[in-house]
Amino acid sequence: PHLVPPAGARQTPGGAGGGGDSVYSSAQLMSDLEIAAIAAHYTRQLEAVGWTRHAEGQDGPLAWSTWTFQDDDGQNWQGWFFALRTSDQPGKYMLQVHAQWTDAGGGMPGPVGMAWSI
Repeated sequence: PHLVPPAGARQTPGGAGGGGDSVYSSAQLMSDLEIAAIAAHYTRQLEAVGWTRHAEGQDGPLAWSTWTFQDDDGQNWQGWFFALRTSDQPGKYMLQVHAQWTDAGGGMPGPVGMAWSI
């Protein structure tokens, strides 16, 4: 999915890649919001594109969640979202979404993309 930042925040796309059966995308976020609000913002976007949340948590500067979803070809995937508040600058967060194909049968999965919109 294309993930957009919260209102008033500045999001910069980072690295992305993948191979075989997994893909990832990262970004940097500058925001005055607390980590719980950051996680809730991106959770709503993942749910809106059909991802199903299975677990979530927060410990200090880290918020995380685990997910499952199906791609456009009906292939099953599991995903993870991480938001980490960094200690080098107030209001700076590192974000990452990772997805791994979980279907054991059939051919290789079709392309799955994740991107950060500014």
